[in-house]
Amino acid sequence: MPTVAVVSAGFMGSALGAALLSGGARVVTTLEGRSARSRRLAESAGLEILPTLADVLAAADVVLSVTPPAAATDAARAIAAAHRSARSQDPRPRTAQPRTVQRRAARSPSHPARGHADAGNMTSQSARSPADPALSADRREGGPIVADLNAVSPGTMEQVVRELGGLRVVDGSISGPPPTVKPGARVYLSGPEAEIVAGLPWAGMIEPVVIGDRVGAASALKMCTGSVYKGLVALVTQAMRTAGAHGVLAEVLDDLERNGLADNAGVARAATKAHRYVDEMREVSATQAGAGLDPGLFAAIAAVYADIASTRLADDDPENDRALTPAEIVARLREHGAAG
Repeated sequence: MPTVAVVSAGFMGSALGAALLSGGARVVTTLEGRSARSRRLAESAGLEILPTLADVLAAADVVLSVTPPAAATDAARAIAAAHRSARSQDPRPRTAQPRTVQRRAARSPSHPARGHADAGNMTSQSARSPADPALSADRREGGPIVADLNAVSPGTMEQVVRELGGLRVVDGSISGPPPTVKPGARVYLSGPEAEIVAGLPWAGMIEPVVIGDRVGAASALKMCTGSVYKGLVALVTQAMRTAGAHGVLAEVLDDLERNGLADNAGVARAATKAHRYVDEMREVSATQAGAGLDPGLFAAIAAVYADIASTRLADDDPENDRALTPAEIVARLREHGAAG
């Protein structure tokens, strides 16, 4: 089975690691420079803790980078530096025998190759598993595959690739909650070696979907879907705040409920992640600008999330469920929290 490293094993990263552990993978991470909360989440998930990021890179066949959007390029830079450090300390001889996914697939008729450049050719299963000894040989020769699963724009993804300095990169994005909360989230993947990451032993807790060979495609998809999901939550949050100020909260929620939009729990949960959404919405804004659209809409939604992040409603961790009434949600949105 493969060794998978999780860089930044927070709420989502630790949950992805737990899914892979269930499938039989070895999952490693480091707590170097991480918080007590990260330690609790990683240990609760059963991840193997190694002393340094260089130790993690030395062990890994595949690296999953799961950081806040603003930290994506810094994480890539740190991964590249740790890889160089790990290689400098590795006494094993290296051979100059590069392999490609296409060659491996051609030698394995029972595993037909998929994931062509056509972005419409989506598959939810992998053509090949990295349990194959060829992956370990490739890792020794060229380093691990790095799957960047961060919510960033295609432009930022280009910066990530540059920072990774020649390591093999898979572009990825996550749609849905951590699998320890609710199994079935999708991980969209693009790039020449996306099939390998899709073939990790996800134990049915994650649905991998390969959308083509082009790095940047998975990030573009996330910017589109995330703009809808998080944009709607921001709109509902602002509607609740306004309704509370005008004394019509119950009536507004009753009307929204008729159309399935009165998600009070979603508003409260999103507030705990609002500080991360600020940068994600800025990435959406940049993506829309790159499509020739006015970037102002999601720049404004980023400002909404920055304001939410400063309120008392944001003062909790996303893994903690809170049973709050609509009135309590609105009241906490009126008060400045610890970050405010």
